[in-house]
Amino acid sequence: FPSHEGCATSVTTLLQSGIIPISNYETGVDVRDFGIAISNFNKNFLESTQEAIDVALSVSDSSFKNYIGNLYFSAERFTQNAFRTNFAEIIQKLVW
Repeated sequence: FPSHEGCATSVTTLLQSGIIPISNYETGVDVRDFGIAISNFNKNFLESTQEAIDVALSVSDSSFKNYIGNLYFSAERFTQNAFRTNFAEIIQKLVW
């Protein structure tokens, strides 16, 4: 289950809610396939954020449908069940 140690729960909450996230890479969630990434976040916060918002506002209908499709696929990776399964597999590999 996503936690503040591994990734920003705000981004995974957006995924679970069906909202396309706009976030930077420091969140721990790579949003390129299902959201808008804020590039150069540390260099110029306001300008980079505005650029990401402009990209979001100019997304074509077909790109938006792509985001939505990828969003639902990605949201399944950030559930408690997915965490439990992945964690159990990792522990088994380490123990055996």
